[in-house]
Amino acid sequence: CAERTTALGLQFMRVLDDVVAACRELPRQDVLYLIWRAPWMTVSRDTYISRTLALIGWDTLPAASDKRYPEIELDTALLAAPDHILLSSEPYRFRERHLDEIRKLLPSHAQARVALIDGEMTSWYGSRAIRGLAYLKDFRLNTPRD
Repeated sequence: CAERTTALGLQFMRVLDDVVAACRELPRQDVLYLIWRAPWMTVSRDTYISRTLALIGWDTLPAASDKRYPEIELDTALLAAPDHILLSSEPYRFRERHLDEIRKLLPSHAQARVALIDGEMTSWYGSRAIRGLAYLKDFRLNTPRD
């Protein structure tokens, strides 16, 4: 077990260093990361998900919250703020039809890109974080930035 643990730790550090290096020069962007519907819920910055997204240069909205998983209103001000709106596959399983639902709510001046994201890759920690970090790096690098 000790050898396997050491190997996993080293692998994690290599992937973490790679992710940070690959995303270091990218502009920081605001992200609304949705985890639930009815009521709409997101993640605060004091969560594993938010901190992992921050590694790739994505800062979750709202910037401050008293709750780790706050209920939110998808009003015009909130929907106009982010560069990306990400709909997680867990704990609520957002699907393609939800992308259309969110897009219809966006104000006309909103620039947010709306996408589905694999919740396992963003929220499962421990040894699974190795794959998760690599996934997030690829997700960020392959997400249009204009």
